Amino acid sequence: MIGIADYDELRIIYNTYYSQPLNGEGEYTWFEYIPEATLNMDDGTVPLVVTLHGNGNDARIQGETTGWVELAAEENFIVVSPEWQDTVTDSETGEEGPNFFNCDGLEGDKLIEWIEMLEEKYPQIDTSRIYITGLSAGGSASSLYGVKYSDVFAAVGAVSASGLDKEELAEIAEDYDGGDVAYMYICGDHDFFGMISVDGSSTNSYQVGENLYMQMVDSNVDMFSFIQSYQKINGLEVSETYDMSLNEYYGIQLDDEQWITLGIKDTLEGTLSNDNGVIMKFAAIKDQAHWNYKPEATYMWEFFENYQRDTETGELIYVNSNDSTDITADDATTDDKTTTTDTTQSTVSTVKTSDDSYFILPVAAMISATGAYFCIKKKKTKV
Repeated sequence: MIGIADYDELRIIYNTYYSQPLNGEGEYTWFEYIPEATLNMDDGTVPLVVTLHGNGNDARIQGETTGWVELAAEENFIVVSPEWQDTVTDSETGEEGPNFFNCDGLEGDKLIEWIEMLEEKYPQIDTSRIYITGLSAGGSASSLYGVKYSDVFAAVGAVSASGLDKEELAEIAEDYDGGDVAYMYICGDHDFFGMISVDGSSTNSYQVGENLYMQMVDSNVDMFSFIQSYQKINGLEVSETYDMSLNEYYGIQLDDEQWITLGIKDTLEGTLSNDNGVIMKFAAIKDQAHWNYKPEATYMWEFFENYQRDTETGELIYVNSNDSTDITADDATTDDKTTTTDTTQSTVSTVKTSDDSYFILPVAAMISATGAYFCIKKKKTKV
């Protein structure tokens, strides 16, 4: 499930850029995964997926272990993986240090400036179908950027994301007046930070003392505020707190809740809908740790495909793939239980206008099968 893609076999053009200027300034690093066929496609027809790595990780690993590259070869969209972090907190000293590539980071507005550069470089990119996803700290940043730059991104996918950026997101949500933002959150029930269950009851996370687990000592692990912020900006009733009797992982009432098999793992999924259709989706994967899982890419892509962004008005466009008529705000229903996508019958409708103390553990770091390190930190940890 984490094998590296064979670019020649997939007919993927792999472009690497190290310490390159952006509009004549700075030194930035990023990686492009471009299906050869997309370069011969019409302008404005190719989706773009931006994937953000976890804290201090190698952006190449994020590009190569997620399943997005293989899927891009099948579906003809472009994948890019930037070094987005400007600095990384050192797990031993607590000081801010350089990122993995010792370059400038494509954070915040710089990320958007970089995407605009990509749009000029590759006119084939469909600016209404730009999606952002990320792992861990990258998933948290994706959750923030999806709202902060909602006129750019059509949908957001967060994987094993801590609540690192929850305060800034909540602040934006208070006065948000943009279009709806489609949001998917995926996490494993064996994540060592313990984001789920959201009440902090997981005993599958790192145990840091007697009856004491990682999520109990690091306030940034809690991601429930993400749920509340996305409920608010999407016109849903905002959950005051979690109720674990409603859902054992996310503590809210989900529509169409069911167990499915994702790859080889049992997964509990469910959705939330506003007046215009499904706008949020949650998945909890059994026996999945804090890392990428390739079947997630296809699963997330099937969610992303339902949404486009009107880049002129900021409105979210809902692509109904299983009906020959448009769904409008007046006649939309929330009981559509179809889970398959038939792109030959797609119709479009408008949805909406508009750190730093550290906790020393006996195990200081975890090494994944790909050799990536995860640092264990207390308070204000970037995960």
